[in-house]
Amino acid sequence: MGSIQSAINAAKAGDVIAVAEGSYAENLVLGSDGAYSSKNISSLGGYASDFSSRDAATFVSTIDGDGLARAVTIFVQANAETRIDGFVVAQGATTGTGGDGGGGIRAELMGSGPLVVSQNRVANNLTNPSASDAHGGMLDRLDSVTFAAPIFFHVVRFVFV
Repeated sequence: MGSIQSAINAAKAGDVIAVAEGSYAENLVLGSDGAYSSKNISSLGGYASDFSSRDAATFVSTIDGDGLARAVTIFVQANAETRIDGFVVAQGATTGTGGDGGGGIRAELMGSGPLVVSQNRVANNLTNPSASDAHGGMLDRLDSVTFAAPIFFHVVRFVFV
């Protein structure tokens, strides 16, 4: 695949998207507000470049929002069994207001899960400080989303001039 997003778009139920070490300048989207995805997929970072082994601490896979938009947006419906695991999520940005926070990751689950966001390092993401629900790192909305062992650092709100 040419990009993580193209792999997400092509994924079928039960697929695992394995992402090799490296930096990926992308703004990943699965579903949208009002059009929740029902895909049962897992996106797993931290693979060696030859995919022979997986260790997210050694083989760093970075989703770099490039300061242009949120790095990862996930909208899934009940029983979608969606997972994002083993990434560095950085340089995401949001400028919206009222519930449009989450510069790094915005995760929404409609109904019961599982939607699991685990073992990710979320760093250097921005959001509009005057927005309600303005969170530079991550925002989860609606029903239950499972966050397992996330690490947040350098989470920033910015000011519009």
